[in-house]
Amino acid sequence: MFLKKNNSLAFFRSFCLLADRRLALTGLSAAPLGFPCHELSDEFFFKLEQYGKLLEMWNKRFNLTRIFRSPELFHESFYLIPAGYASLLADTLSHQTAEKSNSKPTALSVWDIGSGNGIPVIFCALLFSELHFSLCERDLKKSIFLKEVIRQSEIQNVDVYDFDLESVVARVKSQDLLPADVVLFRHVSHDARFLSLVTQLLEEKGEFFFQAGNDPFYKDEAYKKFLTTYSVSRYKIEGNEEVGFLRFFSCST
Repeated sequence: MFLKKNNSLAFFRSFCLLADRRLALTGLSAAPLGFPCHELSDEFFFKLEQYGKLLEMWNKRFNLTRIFRSPELFHESFYLIPAGYASLLADTLSHQTAEKSNSKPTALSVWDIGSGNGIPVIFCALLFSELHFSLCERDLKKSIFLKEVIRQSEIQNVDVYDFDLESVVARVKSQDLLPADVVLFRHVSHDARFLSLVTQLLEEKGEFFFQAGNDPFYKDEAYKKFLTTYSVSRYKIEGNEEVGFLRFFSCST
């Protein structure tokens, strides 16, 4: 197994111990990782490793990801990228919890759009077990994989929906599904129409955040004009040469 051969879990435990220093140096956030790395439970590590093993096994048949091509790419994609999202999520939820604690008895809702193979949302769901995560993945093969991860790892705070974003928005508007306090997305097409649909999922004062790569759309004037409507914070970490430079954005409606 890739995780065992490359001592992956031991690597991540070490990463957690060093995370505050490493991420502070790279400028990810003012409060480095945003959650107490040294307090992560054995259950968290066990379920994260179980998820990684399932991903490796399913990937041999269904080609869900390229992260197993090298230990460096795996560590970056399976641990560091999700930690970047988790930092944003921790910061966002800290003030949203304070604002809504007296008015919203249910758990804060996080929607992940285009969940794919579960990176980074499974990591976040395991880390924030008190929150509710809704995963939207219209590819049937990938949605079945996600449901299998949830079943085998007994993750209680996640639901998977195998329909597209337009259907999610329609069901939220009809009150069949709960709106989101936070929307996450990564490997999806980020045109202005998509971003407009994302904002329709959000509660008042909700936030969405995402990782931006080298997509030409991020230099597009329509995109820049769209983002001027929102309160935008930029977070960044430095990846290796194979992964490239990673940019994280957090936007408030």
